[in-house]
Amino acid sequence: MSPRALPTRPVTTDAMPTVVERAQWQEILDELLVREKAHTREGDAIAAARRRLPMVEVPAGATVVGADGEVPILDVFEGRRMLIAYFHMWHDGNDWADQCEGCTFCASQFQRPEYLHSRDITLAVFCEGTYSESRSYADFLGYVTPWYSARGSTDLVAGRGIGFYACYVRDDDGRVFETYWNTDRGSEVALWSYGLMDMTVFGRQERWEDSPAGWPRLPDGEHPWRVDGRPTAQSSTTMPSHRRRPATDRAASMNRWISPCGAIASSAVPSRAATPFGRSMSSRPCSRGDLNNLTVGRYARPRPTLPRPITRPPERPRSRPRDRTDHSAPLLRYTRQVRRRPRTTRGVQNCVQPGGETPLGL
Repeated sequence: MSPRALPTRPVTTDAMPTVVERAQWQEILDELLVREKAHTREGDAIAAARRRLPMVEVPAGATVVGADGEVPILDVFEGRRMLIAYFHMWHDGNDWADQCEGCTFCASQFQRPEYLHSRDITLAVFCEGTYSESRSYADFLGYVTPWYSARGSTDLVAGRGIGFYACYVRDDDGRVFETYWNTDRGSEVALWSYGLMDMTVFGRQERWEDSPAGWPRLPDGEHPWRVDGRPTAQSSTTMPSHRRRPATDRAASMNRWISPCGAIASSAVPSRAATPFGRSMSSRPCSRGDLNNLTVGRYARPRPTLPRPITRPPERPRSRPRDRTDHSAPLLRYTRQVRRRPRTTRGVQNCVQPGGETPLGL
């Protein structure tokens, strides 16, 4: 199956907004801006209340499963102070096209965690499926955030339905606490695509939205997070969804690791010193690849060509520039005279240095 160019069909509409002069248009925008600022300030107030919530301690024995087996929840922090975990749904035995489209939407949106890392926050995915089955799905989609299996992690799930964010903090004694969690539309905070869609004239084009008559909407029966029957994030991949290998089958072939900045390390598991932030970016080894083509097992996923670094040729060693105030200048003139004519006493007398001494001690 080849990658699909999106959109698969152009947006058609039976209506457009009213056309007005720019001054009138700006006046209407200013009226809306009052409501937008009130909405922003209310969000700030809610965030302030969230920062004042109590917290609950996570049992010390809570674990998830990574590439090397069980991992204590404290190790998932990767040395940082805070942790955000997204609990990802999984349908055992299903093809990748039949995996959760909503969780794939969420996980595909937060694959640049550097800004979180700069605030001492680690972002990880806790999948409902087994690690051996689900790990290759993350590789197929090119995820860089750490991936774990939360199957059997009752201390972390705590009776909640999978498909939620949970926030944790650790203290200096190694104790872990859960400080907040949300689900359903509360998880939209991480869906930057929706935020940008909401700024456009046609919005998300979903049927539940309050839009003027004639505005484009998704057809009946079409899922908003699927394209051609697959989760939308899979539309840019080249591997058929029914072909996959468990992570245990391809682990033996992994002998190189590609860092998020494109550097290639020789070891299977990156060391803390090898990563850009001084910490391991993932708890599992990545597959073989190079800067321009990321290969997962026997399946290739194209990567954009990186620009070559600008290098300068090595500079030639330069001779010491002549110092006009240096007393060796008369000696240089005398040397040129020697090359031009035979050496004579007169020539030496013409090159007497200050102080009455002749060059070369003559």
